Amino acid sequence: LIPEDAAKAADRELKSYRFTNPSSRSHVLTSAWHVPVRWFTGFDPSEKFLYEGPSGPRIRFRANIEDVKPRVAFALETLRQLGIFQGPAEELNQLVDWLAPFPDGSMVELDYADVSDLFESQELIFDDSCELIQESVKALASGDMMLAGENYGKVVSRWAPAFSVTFSN
Repeated sequence: LIPEDAAKAADRELKSYRFTNPSSRSHVLTSAWHVPVRWFTGFDPSEKFLYEGPSGPRIRFRANIEDVKPRVAFALETLRQLGIFQGPAEELNQLVDWLAPFPDGSMVELDYADVSDLFESQELIFDDSCELIQESVKALASGDMMLAGENYGKVVSRWAPAFSVTFSN
């Protein structure tokens, strides 16, 4: 979709910027067409806000970084102690590393934005993905693999149509 010359020029510019600004990094993580399940580990269900977008309701979570960091770290430590979920643990580790440099007083936001359009309004209003992931992590920590799997499975099933859009042509 992008002319090769333009892509190469953008790549050179980005490399040059990174060379002259080695400590600079993005303050935004994005994911096309879905919310990565691991992102829910940083939020409490009470931090969910519904707002009206151009074509219907949207969801956003907002929390202080002092609350987000320990939640994500707890999820990571829980997976590491189990030693059987290497892929998800590595992804959580990357999230922990991304959050680490942000100072106390920062706010972290997870916004469904246009991904909301992939769901019916009622589905969004009653979306409990965050709660189910938090319950799944707690269940893993207490050794209840069945409950953890049930909760995780509900979230993955809910998001499966959105995940599939990511890989469609």
